[in-house]
Amino acid sequence: MPIKNESKYIIECLLSILSYQGPNTLELILVDDGSTDDTAKIISSTFADDSRIKVIRTDGIGKAPAYNLAYKHSSGDVFCLLGGDDLLMPEVLDARIKDLATDVPSVNYCQLITFSNDKQFNEIRMPKSRHSGLESGGCMSFNKRFGDIAFPIPSVLPNEDTWLVLCGRYFSELTTQTCAIGLRYRIHDGNSRRRGASFSDFQEMNWSRSKAYFYFYDHFKTKLTTSQRVKILSTFWAALGSYLGLSSALIFSRNLTLKNKIKYIAHSNRIFFLIKEKFYRYLVGH
Repeated sequence: MPIKNESKYIIECLLSILSYQGPNTLELILVDDGSTDDTAKIISSTFADDSRIKVIRTDGIGKAPAYNLAYKHSSGDVFCLLGGDDLLMPEVLDARIKDLATDVPSVNYCQLITFSNDKQFNEIRMPKSRHSGLESGGCMSFNKRFGDIAFPIPSVLPNEDTWLVLCGRYFSELTTQTCAIGLRYRIHDGNSRRRGASFSDFQEMNWSRSKAYFYFYDHFKTKLTTSQRVKILSTFWAALGSYLGLSSALIFSRNLTLKNKIKYIAHSNRIFFLIKEKFYRYLVGH
């Protein structure tokens, strides 16, 4: 768990993790990535006696490198990721990890529900289907065989989500679903992917995340089939086309599904983007 300036939320977050009472041994690797508020003081004064917590402090190396550092210093067999402003659902944790005690790279995806002071983004359950988990870093749990493939995350990436999801799609030999809410995801102004951002800000954020497709291709191309390489590069070029506003080129792309065409076109046009934002809760969840 990488954190930075989370003094407002950190106690509630840590209590949600440490309230786990299942049969498994819990280890929490906290990387305080250069906090300048009272985060470190709160952790040391409130949780000093809890031996399950290991705190690593840095001067500010970035989110992806902080995750890499946490993974390097972990001793567990199964892993979950969490942000310092979110809440773990401890009663679902055993269900998220029960299928991961295998000798092959394995991942599990649970569901999440949002909470926010903004009614537009409050109490949205994802994904829309109740029969699967959500492909995202916070909803993913995985075993060490998978972790040793996926880590380290390229330090140039702004977050872990896209990289880990791609690793899950192409290198997990066992993917299971926990059809229950395992994460309460807080939506607020401090999110790395800010809801309610302007169109130009959203494009910059989305493009910086989409670069993960190129780095993934470059790093793993010798382990991918030709069709897999084509698919990944097509998605990268679609993201670039979306960033450049090339809606017409996206419409006629042969290597994108209709769903992905709609998504990238919506991200390439200011009007389409505003429509998507207005109906966000109806489009992404239920």
